[in-house]
Amino acid sequence: MVIIQTPKWTMIFITFMVGMMVVVSISLILQSIKAEKAEAKYSILNNHKDIQRVLTYWENRGNGRTHLIKLIEVVQLGTSNTYIAFFEMDSDMLGTAILKEGSNQKLDILNSQSGGGPVRYDGVKTNHGDYGILTGRKANKQIQSIRVEVLNDPLKFTVQVPEKDYFIIVNQLPDGKGSKPFADLYLLDKNNEEITP
Repeated sequence: MVIIQTPKWTMIFITFMVGMMVVVSISLILQSIKAEKAEAKYSILNNHKDIQRVLTYWENRGNGRTHLIKLIEVVQLGTSNTYIAFFEMDSDMLGTAILKEGSNQKLDILNSQSGGGPVRYDGVKTNHGDYGILTGRKANKQIQSIRVEVLNDPLKFTVQVPEKDYFIIVNQLPDGKGSKPFADLYLLDKNNEEITP
C-alpha cells in the first residue's frame, strides 16, 4: 500500500482557498440582504406620478377623511441624496415632504409637514450640506423678496421670490444650520418694505 503525503504548503493553500470561498459567499449573501432591504425601504420611483401617488397615501394614512394632494414640484437639494416635495393639500394648505434616495435610485418619504401661512421655512440636513427651504404661494403679487432670520441663531439672509404662483427656493446654508428648522419670515415689497400677509 502506497501512502501519498501532501506537502504542508499544499494543505495551507487549500485551507486558505476554502476560507476565502466562505468569506466571499458570506459577503455576497450580506450584500443580497442589504439590497433587498433597500429595495423594500426605498420603493418610490423618482418621477412625478409615483411621488404624488405615494405622497397621497402617506398624507391620508390614519385619517377619517381623504385629502386631495396636488404635487407642485420636487427638487433635489444640490448633489445630495435628499429631495423636497412641495405640495398643496385640499386646495388650501401647502406642505413639504422630505424624501431620501437609496442605493437603488428609488426614494423613501422621511417626513412631511403641512399647514401654516402662505410661506414656510424648513432647515434640512443632507449628506452634502445643510439647506434652508422656502416654499409658498404668491397670492400677494407685491411680494418681491423674503428676509429669513433663523431662530436662536445669528443667521439671516434674503432671497428673491420668482414671478410665479407657487415657489420653492433652495438656499445652501453654512454647515450645522440645517438642524435649525424654524425662522422668522419677513415678506418684502419692491421697496424692501414689510408686507403683512
